[in-house]
Amino acid sequence: MASLRKISLLTLTILTMTLMSACGGQGDNKGADSKSGDGKKVIKAGTSVLFEAPLKAAKEDFEKISGYELEIKVFDDAVATDIALAEGDIDVNFYQHEPYLNAFNESRGTNLVRYGKKVLASDYGLYSSKIKSLDELKDGFTMSIPNDASNRGIALKFLQDQGFIKIKENVKFPTLVDIIENKRDIKFVEMDRLSLVKSLEEVDICAMPSIYMFQSGKDPKSAIVSGYDSDELAIIITLTEDNKNVEWAKHLEEALTNENSRKFIQETYKGAVKPLF
Repeated sequence: MASLRKISLLTLTILTMTLMSACGGQGDNKGADSKSGDGKKVIKAGTSVLFEAPLKAAKEDFEKISGYELEIKVFDDAVATDIALAEGDIDVNFYQHEPYLNAFNESRGTNLVRYGKKVLASDYGLYSSKIKSLDELKDGFTMSIPNDASNRGIALKFLQDQGFIKIKENVKFPTLVDIIENKRDIKFVEMDRLSLVKSLEEVDICAMPSIYMFQSGKDPKSAIVSGYDSDELAIIITLTEDNKNVEWAKHLEEALTNENSRKFIQETYKGAVKPLF
């Protein structure tokens, strides 16, 4: 009997140690608790090719003031960037404006949030490889615009400001069916925003942010008409609701909005993008 009791106690001890070890192992694999080869905690940041440069420029300052390492992942697809954040594959993203964020949350039922200051904004304009003046446009001309809810809405509001169309009032994300006046009989061609520059070969004119032209190696200041009196194009830091009070987010905001970042934006984009701080 004594031998059986010893065996039972030994078995219980082994099971207890195994369970404790398993629980400890699970606690080491959460989001920003991942570590680099030198033992530093890693913050994973998602972005697009359009806004990779400012994030890279802020990386060194962020790492100095925070003690974290910043790992930057560039996504080809805007939706995938927000999905990755919502699912915890990345800790933060920096690539979108607030209307896009709001549209994503509304369509996906997510609760991603803006953090801190608006960092930078692109100019907006009408571009063409076929004409030099709006006077050259004949009724029924073709115009390319973005096909996602927020950027399409921004394009239509810009066109209304320029007197091309009128859209219904109080529509959060206007679409083509919300156009109530189109006197020039504009033929709209909707497409992915990253295809807009290429569309200049096919359409008469295109409505888009100037950073798209810059990124494609074309002159962002060549717009026939430019200027959008709105902060809707401001690029923001985005977090999950659960992470909105984390300390490292404050350090990332500081790095993206300090004097080094201001100088980088002004010298790199030469007016196509402006700092908002």
